[in-house]
Amino acid sequence: MASSAADGFSGSLLAGRRIAIMTYGSRGDVQPFVALGTRLTKEGAQVLLVTNVDHTDFVQSFGLEVAATAGSCREDHECPEFLQGIATGDFGPFFARQFQERAATMPETSRKEQEAVEAFAPNLIYTTPLAYQNACRLSRALSVPMILGSLFPAENHLSNLGFRPFRPPEHPTLIHWSPELTAVQHWQASSHRVTGFLVVGAQEGEQAEDRAFGGVEARERLEAFLAAGDPPVYLGWGSMVVPPGTACLAVRALKMAGLRGVVLGGWAKLSEEMLAGQPDEAELVAYAAEHVLFVLNAPHEWLLPRCAVTVHHGGAGTTAAALRAGVPTVVTPCGLDQPDNA
Repeated sequence: MASSAADGFSGSLLAGRRIAIMTYGSRGDVQPFVALGTRLTKEGAQVLLVTNVDHTDFVQSFGLEVAATAGSCREDHECPEFLQGIATGDFGPFFARQFQERAATMPETSRKEQEAVEAFAPNLIYTTPLAYQNACRLSRALSVPMILGSLFPAENHLSNLGFRPFRPPEHPTLIHWSPELTAVQHWQASSHRVTGFLVVGAQEGEQAEDRAFGGVEARERLEAFLAAGDPPVYLGWGSMVVPPGTACLAVRALKMAGLRGVVLGGWAKLSEEMLAGQPDEAELVAYAAEHVLFVLNAPHEWLLPRCAVTVHHGGAGTTAAALRAGVPTVVTPCGLDQPDNA
């Protein structure tokens, strides 16, 4: 797989530049742009990251300035319509709810965005698809150039926002996927570039003093578990609030295969306690006690290369880390963009 997209920056071009990065969504939507912002600041730029309230502490743990202008993505993922979408594959009711809520909250979100970005006075606005419309408005209002940075392959329609046939592109677009997996089409040649994945490196993840990477105790537990036997299977569904029975499914699968495993709690908070009440509870608890480690969070770039196999939901950030790990990976999509990644 290609190296990180941060490779090759020129400090002489970035020194003193002020770059506002606008990215909304789950941790997997935001973390790649924390990686970008961290590298930009190392090269002398000043960075403001505009995002959801969920990610304030995480962004600040990397020394970046943050403006929390949108509501909680985690609360969105815990609403009944989203849970129904995971269970049935039909996210229509969730999107309908999102449309109604955004219509009510967008004026306040837009006001906060404008205040934060205007005060920062950027030379460049770097936006993701989920913040695209508001970023376009700010770009025009402030007469500041804009770049679209997409975590989707070049073929995805979200990587082609602002493109109109037979017209000059409205802005450059950077595709943050591996060139081994996607390629710019001939009609995108003047506007699109494939950069490689945006990655928080293992060392940066370890240095960030934030619970989002597990903390010292969790890391020590992981190291002890990894040292105690064969490389485990990683199983995690990130920001997808999967049913509690998923913990049982994970342990049963590991038991049937006779393998060790690390199960990520994620936003579903999967844990050993969810094994209770099952017909085979005693067997599951006994197997998990010896062969399975549940962790709430973990740094993927550090953990996944130490695993034998990765099993995950197929979110953009997790998919990038799994592919870079160089071990077999199995995607079990819950919806949204994940079936495409599978």
